[in-house]
Amino acid sequence: MAGEFLKSIYERIPDSTKRLASLVPFSLRAGNTYRSTAAMLAKSQWLPKQALEEYQLIKLKEMLTYAYRKVPFYRARFDSIGFAPSHFSHVDELEKIPLLTKKDVFAHYDLMVSTDYNTINSYIGHTGGTTGQPLKLLFSLKSHFEEWAFMHSQWKRVGFEPNQRRVAFLGVPFKKEKEAKWKFNALHNELQLSPRHLTYADMDQYTEMIKEFRPHHLYGLPSALTVLAGYCIDRGIRITGLKAVLCGSENMSEEQSRLLSDAFQASVYSWYGQTEKVVLAGACEHSREYHLFPEYGYTELIDGSGNVIKEPGIVGEIVGTGFLNQAMPLIRYCTDDFALYSTGPCPCGRAYTRLARVVGRRNNDCMISTENEKILFSSIETQRGAFSNIQQWQFIQTRPGLIRVDIMKGPGISTAHLSAIEQELNSQFAGKLTFMASIVDDLIRTEAGKIRNFIQEPVDK
Repeated sequence: MAGEFLKSIYERIPDSTKRLASLVPFSLRAGNTYRSTAAMLAKSQWLPKQALEEYQLIKLKEMLTYAYRKVPFYRARFDSIGFAPSHFSHVDELEKIPLLTKKDVFAHYDLMVSTDYNTINSYIGHTGGTTGQPLKLLFSLKSHFEEWAFMHSQWKRVGFEPNQRRVAFLGVPFKKEKEAKWKFNALHNELQLSPRHLTYADMDQYTEMIKEFRPHHLYGLPSALTVLAGYCIDRGIRITGLKAVLCGSENMSEEQSRLLSDAFQASVYSWYGQTEKVVLAGACEHSREYHLFPEYGYTELIDGSGNVIKEPGIVGEIVGTGFLNQAMPLIRYCTDDFALYSTGPCPCGRAYTRLARVVGRRNNDCMISTENEKILFSSIETQRGAFSNIQQWQFIQTRPGLIRVDIMKGPGISTAHLSAIEQELNSQFAGKLTFMASIVDDLIRTEAGKIRNFIQEPVDK
């Protein structure tokens, strides 16, 4: 594929040449697609609500029409329900189209690829696999540069500039080199550190590298960045000169945000998005609420019966129709993430719809009790006092009735917390489940470096 071909060329370029190339402004290196998208966003973010709604209607009709003409899966789907994209005139008509699930993409991958795309103008990507098997997707090369324009546009709200130095904790660069601990990406002026290697011994090396690199920003998975923050507080280490900590790809708790702010004395910025490129939203200069990019895609919240939620304050599943990727359009795609709308205008002045918060992923995992009864993992209550000082944890079951709770090592966490957590959890399930807590150096992560809250290894029933 084109992505792998370009990556292989990049890897053959001498490091000295890469560093010279990094001196060229990113906007020039990224090309016209990046520049035109960035210029559009600089203006469109201040458009009134009516203008943004008109823009979305145009983009929806364009994507629906394109999908019908070029993607066999959608031609068959639209014909089966008598849906004619050429007659599309109001966003509410989108509700006629069935929801698209991950299972649909798994089952119909070949039929979902546009006939316009091939190995020259597209690349293959995969989701992180936090909900199970990673999902294979096809992306246009153009969408890659468009997305960077969106990312940079929102990061600029906390002082980001594309050529500034940043340190990244992301799993993707280390998927094929699982033992590697660091890399340097000259094109992004980015020191990449592996979120799979987060022991205090690793932190000793990482903090020295970070101090020498003198980054303007830390960037990546909140679960990895909070490990670094906890280490710095525990050891009395200061990393100075940071403008912001940029957190995405995982939910971030209030506790994690406070820890990052305390450790690094910098703005903590979070955004919501997915590999699938259907919904993108981020905080602003005045609020931590997620401002949905109407230029990126059309977002819906759906209740358990498949109905569209219009009112604020009601939790629903995030469903997105992306505008960037024609290589494999995703129309009314169920993200398995849940959120609720906010109310009123934001002081930033943008007329973007906002999510008050993203409340987590769909989780139908079941724990197995001593009597082989299935108990939903989501029924565990972790908002009580015993968990108040805990930033990260992971539940692991290997046999019926017994759950191991791994607590990430961090500042102020002691064995006293373990007994309180065990007592709290055991009281919730009254003998059906026994919880045993322990402090660990790191949690089990996916290939992308993310943390799954519940892991169920083969349970011997």
